[in-house]
Order: sequence, then structure tokens, then C-alpha cells
Amino acid sequence: MPFNMFFTDYRESVSIPAEDASPRELDSILQMMNRVLRRPENFLGIVDRRDITLQFMVNDDLTIHVDVPMPERGGSLVKTSGLSECLELVKSLDDPIDYESIPDMEFQTWGFDVPKKPWWKFW
Repeated sequence: MPFNMFFTDYRESVSIPAEDASPRELDSILQMMNRVLRRPENFLGIVDRRDITLQFMVNDDLTIHVDVPMPERGGSLVKTSGLSECLELVKSLDDPIDYESIPDMEFQTWGFDVPKKPWWKFW
């Protein structure tokens, strides 16, 4: 069952932007995850037929940030995991992605740091 996949591999200077995500079979996605998700800041995402995105980004300590963006709620379901757990997660997926069945995900709002103005400024 194909999902659309996007990724960036900074080590190899190769990427497929999210807007150009291309269909890939599960074996191809797993191979790419195993290659790409080994360097900090590299990321890979898959998109199902309902446009639900499941994305992975490598943290500085080589753990992986797992993220399901939920723009309608102004945040994402997130957790930190290891590569082997992420590979097992993707192996178990159906289309559409049942993000509610992914263990240990927590909702996190998208916080944007807005500079606070001094009390005496009116801008």
C-alpha cells in the first residue's frame, strides 16, 4: 500500500519537498527511513490518502521526534522515540493512518514566541 513520502537528508544534500511528495511502497519507505533518520535535523514524512501526515525528525541526541500535525487544532501529536520503534510503527500502518492508536502520543500546541512589548508602547 503506497503512501506519499517526502524527506530531507542533509548529509547527502538530497530532498523531496512535502509539496512534491511522491508515492512509495512500504519497503521503499522503510529503506529510506533507515538511511535518512540517522543524522540530526534530517526528516522524513509520509502522507496517507486523507492527507494525514506522520513525520519523523532526528534530534541532536539521535532520538527521533515523531509528529502528526493537526492544523485544525493548532498543534501536533508528538512523542520521542528510537529508530527501531519508528520502523516498527510504519510497518504496522494502514491507510488511512490511525494516529490515535500510536502509543504515548501527546498533543502539543504550536507555540510561537511573540516578543512582548513594554507596557508603555502602543504598537
